[in-house]
Amino acid sequence: DKIAISYSSMLTPPSTIEVSLEDYSQRRVLKTNAVPGYDKDLYGTNRLHVLSRDGNTQIPISVVYRKDTMEKVEAGQPVPIHLYGYGSYGSSIEADFGSSRLPLLNRGMIYVIA
Repeated sequence: DKIAISYSSMLTPPSTIEVSLEDYSQRRVLKTNAVPGYDKDLYGTNRLHVLSRDGNTQIPISVVYRKDTMEKVEAGQPVPIHLYGYGSYGSSIEADFGSSRLPLLNRGMIYVIA
């Protein structure tokens, strides 16, 4: 018996994967959204928590960046950050793949979803 699941992450375009229910290590990619020119190895992602202004709440954030941009941050150089956030009435933003972010990342920006 097998099932098909959809998978996406900040670095992985949406894919449909077939998984064996008898052996979870048996997987086969059925479909993936190709993104021309995209090289996953150039990018990184982190899941962090930041303290709210009032100091009482840990806010989860998802960060995606080019690895060469993060090297600049680690060297103490300033880089632009785009902070995108919304959370109200039980609605939130999924930290999934967005090809529309790639031009920002490729220009040295860090993209944060809160």
